[in-house]
Amino acid sequence: MTVTVAPISSRTGENISFLQNKLMEILEKKSKDILLATNLKDKASIANRWIIGAGASSAAVGALPIPGSDFVPLIGIQVGLIIKLSTLYNKPVSKENAKELIIATVVGNIGKTVFRQIVKVVPGAGSVIGASIAGATTVALGYAIKYMHENDIELNADQLKAVYEMFLNQQKKA
Repeated sequence: MTVTVAPISSRTGENISFLQNKLMEILEKKSKDILLATNLKDKASIANRWIIGAGASSAAVGALPIPGSDFVPLIGIQVGLIIKLSTLYNKPVSKENAKELIIATVVGNIGKTVFRQIVKVVPGAGSVIGASIAGATTVALGYAIKYMHENDIELNADQLKAVYEMFLNQQKKA
């Protein structure tokens, strides 16, 4: 086990972010990261980290070659992301409300959902396309939720759908 030693100063703030990141890594492994995150000033970097992590997980699930096998796990990842981000910004939502928001935005865009399932019949390429669509939709959803919370926009299906589409278009360009 390698131990990193870094000087930390509460007076000057030197390496405080290093300490916060190390604490977050430890707490993430124990599923207690939300407790610390809600009390930090820099919520944006923590939110970004969670969004990227959820996007990577969604891409892995989206790569499953069996059509329909990714639907339930993707909803679970996205519901978890909405709940974590909302708790981080002190605007908690229920699991049921998070599911309703996902159905109204991500699943509501039925064309992409059906396309992601159909392309899975193509060996190899189908998994790659499925992974990229699943990852991009989850990342767009995460950034939309983050944006709405940071700008005090009410989190409802109509508002979320508009902001989600904006971030999804950015994902397509990237």
